[in-house]
Amino acid sequence: MTVAISLLAQATQAQLVNTAFPLTTATATLDFPVRATNILTDIPVSANEITDPVTIVFQHSASVAADEVEAEYDPDTNTITVSGNEAIAGTITKAQVTSAINALPEFTAQVGAGAALDPAGDFTLGGSPPGNATLTESAIDIEADLPGLSFNQVDIVLQTGAATGAAYDTSNKRLTITYVAGTDDIADIASAIDATAEFSVTSTSGGTTITSALDAQVEGNTNFTGGGVLLDHVVFELQGSLGAETFNFQAGTSNLHIAAAINQVSDAYGVTAEVAA
Repeated sequence: MTVAISLLAQATQAQLVNTAFPLTTATATLDFPVRATNILTDIPVSANEITDPVTIVFQHSASVAADEVEAEYDPDTNTITVSGNEAIAGTITKAQVTSAINALPEFTAQVGAGAALDPAGDFTLGGSPPGNATLTESAIDIEADLPGLSFNQVDIVLQTGAATGAAYDTSNKRLTITYVAGTDDIADIASAIDATAEFSVTSTSGGTTITSALDAQVEGNTNFTGGGVLLDHVVFELQGSLGAETFNFQAGTSNLHIAAAINQVSDAYGVTAEVAA
């Protein structure tokens, strides 16, 4: 589609017909740090910021002091290697493994019920250390219930509290989600979002993953995802009092991006653009 828009006369305003821009809904994704809730039966481990899956490998190592544990993280392979050195199987405890993982700044581990006294496995030479574990990712995809611009640039924040819920502040364009750390899982947070009048959850991953206080750092924003998009390729020439400019946009380009492109060179031809509500 090719059009020409002239603002050389006294008129100061023109419109690209809105039927070319079907409305889309604003969307956002909450990416949670990866975690596992059952390392060595009852040790929950969470990444502090990492959202890609992390593998934990357990092994015997003679380079570690007797009956001690060390942990090392390789960011290139996203792998935690936990090395222990036992003379007698069962000497190393889960608390030692927890402490070693906690020494890594990228991760947080907690001692589960009875873990301080329970053996961590067989870290003897030729023994069978615990099996590998994986910290898995969790995410929630959110969309506004109404299409258009109204829910663009909405901040989405999480906080811990005594009860689960979510509330949208229209004035400040902020969706605040409250969860009970250590009790609620990702599905509980999704349900709280679904209970609002303004937003819905379109998909989740890792829904049964238990939350932690670390998840209060998770945030999102709808940015400029809501609005209208072109149905077809369009080329148009915009003539203003200072000159003319030709614009070329592909199908799927939003009206917000078109307005931004016009405004980026507005000084060259004396025209500015904005998207009507």
